[in-house]
Amino acid sequence: NDLEPWIRRFVRNISSSRRKGECSICGKSTLLGKDFSGVETHLVKMHPEVFESTCARCKEEVDTREELEGLHDQECCSTCGSRFHASCVDPAKEGWCLVCSLVNKKKPKRRISTVSQQKKNTKELCPECGKEFLHLPQ
Repeated sequence: NDLEPWIRRFVRNISSSRRKGECSICGKSTLLGKDFSGVETHLVKMHPEVFESTCARCKEEVDTREELEGLHDQECCSTCGSRFHASCVDPAKEGWCLVCSLVNKKKPKRRISTVSQQKKNTKELCPECGKEFLHLPQ
């Protein structure tokens, strides 16, 4: 099972389990993730300039020669400058730029049980001495 060529371009020192690798740009150790989504997220957030010459959808190189900019064989995001092959994206769809979508994606907040959290931080009066304590034995 050979790695996709784009993985070899951006990741080195891949562990035998293929769970971790090292970014070839900055050297940061990163979790590769399922289908190498961890690498993609790292590149988008830390090295978005990569996608000025690499299509974020198919990970193949995009021609950046200025004389080709007027042709319709590629799309360029006006927000982040990422380039895509025209056949890889539909700019008419909302959120079509994968790079902008990943950058703006927020991690879901972890919900903490409000009852247990309140109980942990509630001070109680000691019936014997009258002092306040966080964790009074029941």
